[in-house]
Amino acid sequence: MTRNFKEKLGQGGYGSVYKGKLQSGPNVAVKILSKPKADGQDFINEVATIGRIHHVNIVQLIGYCAERCKRALVYDFMPNGSLEKYITSQEEGADQLLSWDRKFEIALGVARDKSIVTLTAARGTIGYVAPELINRSIGPISYKADVYSFGMLLIDIVGLKTNLAAREDVSSQYFPHWIYDQLDNGKEIEVLDETHEDIKKLTLVALWCIQMNPLDRPSMTKVVEMLEGELQALQTPPRPSESRVPCSLEFNLISSSISSTESVKLLESCSDSAKIDVIVA
Repeated sequence: MTRNFKEKLGQGGYGSVYKGKLQSGPNVAVKILSKPKADGQDFINEVATIGRIHHVNIVQLIGYCAERCKRALVYDFMPNGSLEKYITSQEEGADQLLSWDRKFEIALGVARDKSIVTLTAARGTIGYVAPELINRSIGPISYKADVYSFGMLLIDIVGLKTNLAAREDVSSQYFPHWIYDQLDNGKEIEVLDETHEDIKKLTLVALWCIQMNPLDRPSMTKVVEMLEGELQALQTPPRPSESRVPCSLEFNLISSSISSTESVKLLESCSDSAKIDVIVA
């Protein structure tokens, strides 16, 4: 299927993804899980849960393999690569970057979908997974875990983690605190040398979504209202709590990238523009 794992598509927190092809013809993406901790039955249960999810913004799981300690998941192949390719300035393919208006449309579209469908479960890549799923003493597990993950997606769309990683003077600072301090001190957040009102709106909403205490996060319905409303109506969220922040969480909030999040498929247009299909490791 993968021609001896010849074409690697990406690397994620739980394994590597390779391009494959079914005997019937369609191309697929095969995720090889690295050192799976779950036993066979737990893996099957997880596959059953993922397999029941059918949503326009989620890449479809079409099969799996479980042989002894080896685990693999087979997804639809999304030929246009990861969202990171379209939101991060890179030497290769930089001309494909989406406009800020398009990024905002994507963020709002995902928020609208998630206000209807939530996928609360202890799955995902560290850095996007809500802290209460890692440390149960932080707060109760609820749909607010999905709100947290959406907030981290917004941060990636804005490109703030890339911005912070390049700054040596703040490399050891807890990521949400750095963003908050920039806003609280009245500083403009530099993103790709551009200024755009939607950038600050997305940043404020993201800070609300990634509050450490789940009870402090808005619902996805409220998130949609915030994104659709005026910037002047948004209040600055409280500074994320410095207490009970796991060290591993601090590191991964800075270092993780969107290319390793759970699968997301985005439609770039409501008219005749091209579809953007995103598969992530």
